[in-house]
Amino acid sequence: MSTSIRDTKLIFIAIVALIFLSIFSSDSYLPCLPAIAKDFAASAQATKLSVTLYFLTMSFAPLVMGPLSDKYGRKPIAIAGLIIAVIGSAINVFSPNIEWLIIGRMVQGFGMSVGPSMARTLGADIYQGEALRKVSATISLLIPVVPALAPIAGGYIMLAFGWHANFVFILILTIIMIFFLIFFLPETNANLDPKALKLSTLKKNYFAQLKDVRFLCYTGLACIAFAVVLTYLGLSPFLMQGIVGLNPIDYSHLSLFILVAMVIGSNANRILIKYFSINTLVLTGSVFVLIGAAIMLLFGLMHITTVLSIMLPMVVAAAAIQLIFANSYAGSIEASITIGVASALFSALQSLGAGSIGSLAALIPQHNQIPMASVLALMGIAAIWICIILIKHSKKR
Repeated sequence: MSTSIRDTKLIFIAIVALIFLSIFSSDSYLPCLPAIAKDFAASAQATKLSVTLYFLTMSFAPLVMGPLSDKYGRKPIAIAGLIIAVIGSAINVFSPNIEWLIIGRMVQGFGMSVGPSMARTLGADIYQGEALRKVSATISLLIPVVPALAPIAGGYIMLAFGWHANFVFILILTIIMIFFLIFFLPETNANLDPKALKLSTLKKNYFAQLKDVRFLCYTGLACIAFAVVLTYLGLSPFLMQGIVGLNPIDYSHLSLFILVAMVIGSNANRILIKYFSINTLVLTGSVFVLIGAAIMLLFGLMHITTVLSIMLPMVVAAAAIQLIFANSYAGSIEASITIGVASALFSALQSLGAGSIGSLAALIPQHNQIPMASVLALMGIAAIWICIILIKHSKKR
């Protein structure tokens, strides 16, 4: 569709802000997890589920939000989703126990699903060719980078005002974002589809996309890359604070190492993409995820549980997943049949798969880094296996 320069800038701001808000709301309170567990007299496993169940509920919503936005427009659905997120944030602020906190997080996750799902759809509505690839690169960088920055802010907020303040801050940010969308975001869906919610249309579009092997492989790789981030975010607060002995602020500063690694990985990808195929780069990223996991596992088996023995392998893995993130998303767009459905399905499957892996990882008792390393190693092996399938399929085409 044709848009003015001003509207294009506003839409880009909305894309970045939606992704930032949805991920920030999930990860800024990670340094608070031990304090929350203590205040509610809850187990570490139950407290960590508030992280992973956020993503599980967020994974289903795009399957509904996508068709709704096809029929009614991107703008009203994005606003409705954020209003639901405000309700979830309010539940979090006034939760009397861990059960209510988990419920609030699930409601919040459902509403915040408009972040990644609508951001991808907004981009596909107005950008094409080189411009779309640049927006895709921005999205791919934000998804892992924001989780690296959010705990730093969350740690300082908790130190100054207590863990409830994190949810108050998120609530305020969400309300500000709602007003921005109401007054500044133009509608990007120029062709509303009145049949978008019909069961026959949904069945046709979703099943057609699910039959595409390339789309499934690229989505699976993105899921694994995101699961690497979630596994670290879900297990590291208790590992670093409870076992290594860091305080919340020192722990939050470790995210800077993850951030630097991701920026390096992203810049390396921009150079390598000129010389290597997408499939070669996602395979390379998968191999280095396995290498990072193997190094961490080796340190654990040697009974070396220190900041360096955990963060050095995670830096390797964090840089590697940038090769997977950016290229798997680009590959899924190339394999898309219908942009709206493909974006919704990509977001849903990525969040569902990563959230499921994170939920299972959160249930594993921790005495050192071996549980985390083992989960990362299994994901590296799975990613390599998917890459082999993808490459074999590509050769047949």
